[in-house]
Amino acid sequence: MALLPCLRRGSDRWWLPRSAGATEAIGHLLLAAGRKQQIDSATRARVIRTLQTDPPLLIFAALSWTGERVDPRELVDWLAQNVTGRFASGDAFLGAPPITAEDQKRWNKLRDHFRTLPMERWLQDASLWLEVMGPRVSNTWREQWPIIDALDNGPAAADEPATDCMLQQLARMMQRQMSLEESFDQQLLKSKVAALK
Repeated sequence: MALLPCLRRGSDRWWLPRSAGATEAIGHLLLAAGRKQQIDSATRARVIRTLQTDPPLLIFAALSWTGERVDPRELVDWLAQNVTGRFASGDAFLGAPPITAEDQKRWNKLRDHFRTLPMERWLQDASLWLEVMGPRVSNTWREQWPIIDALDNGPAAADEPATDCMLQQLARMMQRQMSLEESFDQQLLKSKVAALK
């Protein structure tokens, strides 16, 4: 398990765990951002399902939201627009504490507890997640948290098998980037040689 970028309020920082499902969902959003494309319906559905089943990811996105109410569709749009900047920020993981066995044990208990709660209530108990790796959450901040609206389509569907391979897409994107950099370097070298003549 890894961490999501920190949530900050003043000088306080909170760290939430990043599950494999959240990592995959974020990876798909990063791939779409890297291609400068809108996210497709399959990616949107995948990220919505992840938000509906992964309390830390929903808490991370919702506490970054500036409005009073939000639903998972809006959080997907927010993540699509902001995930690259949040993960690339030099501050994102600055001072991240190591994950201990005790932290993982607490997170597992919280996952079990949150499975019994409807998604709309997750923010009411979000401080339980935040205080595993962060200071006590103030009532002032808690009062500013948005209300989560559930989607009308019922509970989240089970994950569908992925029809595309995120790692393959990422590898191809990196291969294209390296090819462009190599072409640029070759063109630069030709220009320098021509300038010396």
